[in-house]
Amino acid sequence: MITRLTKTLSVEEAGENTYLIYTNPNNTTQKILFSNSGINVDGLTLIDELGVDLTPVSRTNNPTVAANTINANLSELDNAIGTNVTPVTRTVGPIAAANSVNTNIDALDTVIGFDTQMSGTPTTVSKSNTIYQNLEALGTFKTLRTAVYRIGGVGVASCDFNFVTAADQNEQVIDLGEIIPALARVVDVFIHTSAVFTGATTLVADVGLTTGANDFIASATVYATGAIIATPAAGAFILQPIATAQHVWVNAIPGANWSNVTAGTMDVYVTFIDVTNVS
Repeated sequence: MITRLTKTLSVEEAGENTYLIYTNPNNTTQKILFSNSGINVDGLTLIDELGVDLTPVSRTNNPTVAANTINANLSELDNAIGTNVTPVTRTVGPIAAANSVNTNIDALDTVIGFDTQMSGTPTTVSKSNTIYQNLEALGTFKTLRTAVYRIGGVGVASCDFNFVTAADQNEQVIDLGEIIPALARVVDVFIHTSAVFTGATTLVADVGLTTGANDFIASATVYATGAIIATPAAGAFILQPIATAQHVWVNAIPGANWSNVTAGTMDVYVTFIDVTNVS
């Protein structure tokens, strides 16, 4: 026989097949708390009732609901953690409370990448530039600078300049542009051939301040891969300061018609001291 009790007994007081019953004062339901012997089916039913009657703590703005299943509440918590972060409001801020987390992260990334600002005048960096563009802009304020340009054979891709096709071996001149600033001191000029000029048979070049001139480098071969021609190492500077900015010209003559020079590249390096932005 099973005896159901409505008061608490010690283990010694309870007899065989005796259950200790607790009455819930809120709803008068009874729960099993203790048994000193094997539990029958009715007892298991009471234990199972204990396991499912837990009530979650109620909090303000809590995404979980007591009536929900555990899985439903876990899903609600996951959604809240993932999307309900509220950013700090600032006067000028790239993020907004209404945005998703990913949108705000993208906005922050954009600002961190582009919002660098340089003090003083002129300001060379801009929010609209990429990081690399801003670094390049800042680099122009270095006094010692090197300009590099690639010249390729007829139709060679990824070059700054190319020789043009022609059924002759006449000298072709390439203007690299006004790359030496006013009052600059030129420190070094050299050419390095990075790929052989196949089809040219031979190729000689010189470098100067005007078309056909060799102020920097006298005529020498640049045909083969690895060829280097440079200004003689005669002193610290190779050009007196000039009051105006100067162009640099590369002049070349092949050993076969230009129409055959369909390969090859050479890089022209011009290093100078730029005093334009010194203050």
